Amino acid sequence: MKFASLIAATAAAATLAGALPASAERLPAGEAQLARSIGVTPGAYTLSELTLLKTLKAEDSSEARDRIAFIQKNAGDVTTRDSVSGPAQLSLSAGVTPGTLDTNELQRLNDARRENDAFRADYILSGERENSQNAAAKAQLAGSLGVDADAYTLAQLVALNSNRMNDND
Repeated sequence: MKFASLIAATAAAATLAGALPASAERLPAGEAQLARSIGVTPGAYTLSELTLLKTLKAEDSSEARDRIAFIQKNAGDVTTRDSVSGPAQLSLSAGVTPGTLDTNELQRLNDARRENDAFRADYILSGERENSQNAAAKAQLAGSLGVDADAYTLAQLVALNSNRMNDND
């Protein structure tokens, strides 16, 4: 009798294991539970994406909805998965296309969003990286060096000026 019960239990477990999708076998229970709690398919997102989605769904703003749409749009893209690291991962966590902003701008963007400073976040996303004072200083420095201001960044012009000053010493 006990032997028959053991065989029946083993058969039931084998049947149940065969019915589970392969992704569910590898997915930690907590991650699957988090995915279900926010209404997405378990295994479709990384844990960091799930955490970000949960946070964004709690917010009620157009920016949060845009970031959710970005994450959902790129969920199946191999380039946005766990293999991505560094600045590309930071870009994706900020909801921007990798390569659009440098690491400093991404950090400033995340800080602005964390502080609910929409004005600063919009400024960073607008791509306006030089104000009129920087543009004037850049033009003046380029003129003194005899080079085209549009061919160099302000940092490159400062370095060029420093190198020329060191060469004259």
